[in-house]
Amino acid sequence: LQQNARVKMGDNDRHCYEHEHREEDLDHIKATHAAKSCSYKPKSTCQDIPLTWKEKPKHVLIVKKKGVKELHDKVIEMAHYLKHEFGIESYTEPAEEEDLPGLHILKPEDIPIDRCKAMKCDFVICLGGDGSLLHVNAMFLAYVPPVIAFYSGTLGFLTPFQISDYKSVLKQVVEGGLYLALRARLKCTVIRKKDAKKDPHEDDSSMAQRTVFHALNEVVMDRGPSPYLTDIECFCNDSKITSIRADGIIISSPTGSTAYSLAAGASVLHPLVTGIVLTPICPHTMSFRPVVFPDCVQLKLHVPSHAPDPVYAGFDGKFRKRIDPDEYITIETSTLPFPSITRGGMLVEWFKDLANIFHWNERPTH
Repeated sequence: LQQNARVKMGDNDRHCYEHEHREEDLDHIKATHAAKSCSYKPKSTCQDIPLTWKEKPKHVLIVKKKGVKELHDKVIEMAHYLKHEFGIESYTEPAEEEDLPGLHILKPEDIPIDRCKAMKCDFVICLGGDGSLLHVNAMFLAYVPPVIAFYSGTLGFLTPFQISDYKSVLKQVVEGGLYLALRARLKCTVIRKKDAKKDPHEDDSSMAQRTVFHALNEVVMDRGPSPYLTDIECFCNDSKITSIRADGIIISSPTGSTAYSLAAGASVLHPLVTGIVLTPICPHTMSFRPVVFPDCVQLKLHVPSHAPDPVYAGFDGKFRKRIDPDEYITIETSTLPFPSITRGGMLVEWFKDLANIFHWNERPTH
């Protein structure tokens, strides 16, 4: 496939896509990107971004929630519909090869780290809940194609479409009529000692061996199996701002502000807000409250040399890593957002989801 999308980024862009740097388009958007045959030119973060294609999509990756047999027939049905109506070839994960024999298999080498290489996937169909969407995010090491999510889970905060409507929805994906919401991700880099040893509490999967992660929801650093509080030094753009003594710390994106961060007492951020939320988990001092950083900063969470025990870090609830004393993690807003396909009107529709799912500000009337 030929990659012909253009990516608009800041002056520090180090990627090799073609640029169209228009200052008025970038005024409030740190980074936007498109599928290799998809294009859009937003003018502000509050404006809906139409999903359009420079070339007709030819390949789609279908990811379903694991362990749900009811979705098996629906995946096959979708694949046949896309093939016969639009000539689109469907792919699935290697783990689903036996259950979905009629689909092509998307191999790990088909998901390149370098965005200049072709990817066998124009867009992604996700069948499941919010957890399935996080799984899709974890599959892609850097660039993520547009993702359309159909609800079949327990929450559905990030899955706006009903599976029963898949034909009309997928027709809009291919022919036009839907929009993109660019959800900010967190670029997390684990800086470890050269002689770091393996720990039994770490995730030993091949995907967890990398040291750079793009988290859609949050990064959590906690005490793991230790009975003691964590000791973490927090730096903002290399300036120390505080020393943390708590059960742990949560660094979340605006999307992740409705997840673990909310349960730990932080405020909810609209997904169109650009920021990074720092939330302590059961802090030693009651005055330690959650704070929101601007998206232009880089945070560094350092485990000091005097810390009695290591700290354990997880990224969207996956890839658990042990962070020893004198090791640290840097966290910043990624230049590669997560492009979620929506019906549009996200500025207002998000509040409806907040009310429907969390019963936000609901009270009985007399």
